[in-house]
Amino acid sequence: MPGSMEIYDLSPTLGWYTYSWGEDATGAGLVQADDAVAAA
Repeated sequence: MPGSMEIYDLSPTLGWYTYSWGEDATGAGLVQADDAVAAA
């Protein structure tokens, strides 16, 4: 399932950003906690 989240980042410019990813996204930190708990 695609997702997005608001994070406060210091780079490239100080401020709030919305990061989004597709259903096929992989990599460190891309865990949906509720899905992970449900799968356990």
